[in-house]
Amino acid sequence: MTQTETSSEGGAFAALTAQIAALQGGAVRAGHLDLGPDLWLSADPGGRATLTCQPEEGRMVLRLEAGDSGAWSALGLRLPVETLARGRYLGLMVEATARGALSFTPTLRYVAGGGGTVDVAPPEPVVLAGGPRRHLAWLPLDRDRLAASRACELNLFFHNDTMQLEIARLEPLLIL
Repeated sequence: MTQTETSSEGGAFAALTAQIAALQGGAVRAGHLDLGPDLWLSADPGGRATLTCQPEEGRMVLRLEAGDSGAWSALGLRLPVETLARGRYLGLMVEATARGALSFTPTLRYVAGGGGTVDVAPPEPVVLAGGPRRHLAWLPLDRDRLAASRACELNLFFHNDTMQLEIARLEPLLIL
């Protein structure tokens, strides 16, 4: 039987989920913006993409314009290495409504203690279209990479030129 530690149970990522719930919002154009200590928006400085995040009526609304003008546009979350080391998989539960069709790739980034990064993504992107959708993405955790890492991030890399995503739930899960 597989067990999951969720933040709603006071588990694995409670502090990060609290940051998401207390989100004040903001916007970034071709750069980086911290939304909290472990939460940020990022867009390629070489492009002109604008990524906006605003809380609205109990949900988080992400908007992207000119997303294809650079190499990436992402919502990022910092995840504690020591917490990830307790699990077999990292899950990401998303309950959201998309205006039109959109896709993103949740990517776990291992930041090595000696420098350098390794990105691990699922074989297929998450695709959301229309009415409320629920999707669980998951990634296997690599114990050797975790042992050699000083930090880990989960980045949601968006593929659209423009998009609007109304997120009712965005929750990282530790699958034991």
